Amino acid sequence: MMVLLSLIGLFALFMEAQNREQFDMKAVAAAGHFNGSSEYENSYFGVTVRLPEPNTRLVLNGLVAENRATLMEAVNDQGDIEQRHNFVMVAHSAYFSGHAVSTEEFVRGAREQLEHEGLRTIRSEATIRLAGQTFVESDLKKDSKDETYYKAIIFTRMKGYIFGFWMEASTKEQLEKATNLEGRIHFR
Repeated sequence: MMVLLSLIGLFALFMEAQNREQFDMKAVAAAGHFNGSSEYENSYFGVTVRLPEPNTRLVLNGLVAENRATLMEAVNDQGDIEQRHNFVMVAHSAYFSGHAVSTEEFVRGAREQLEHEGLRTIRSEATIRLAGQTFVESDLKKDSKDETYYKAIIFTRMKGYIFGFWMEASTKEQLEKATNLEGRIHFR
């Protein structure tokens, strides 16, 4: 009985240590940096991404909270509508309300939230391969009298986190160009 209680105690300590490690968003964010104005690298995830261009604004670690971080944001909000975009790399805890969520559950939940905010789904929870990694993607469209824009959600599960991208563009063609990360993303 004592052995069983000891094993349960050790397991609880191990799980608590894992949960603390998985919520260390400051360390995850600190592992990232821009290489000039055209590339972002994050050593924690072992990823390098060539950014869409042109960019009028680059933001590093715009939000770092307990369970999520905006690792970087590349924005072009000026000039020709065909070149406008918002390209964001984020990390979220893979644990919500004390239980692990799958990548599909995370992307579905984000898509459903965006639908409640008035976006329309174009493609939902499609499995794609990028640089040898499996991601889940959903694409949406916002139509209103003031604006039309497209949004993509592309995520994978990596090192205890849900890691990926939020992308926005003014046209469907520009979104397709932004989401085509083949040859622009590399994992070590």
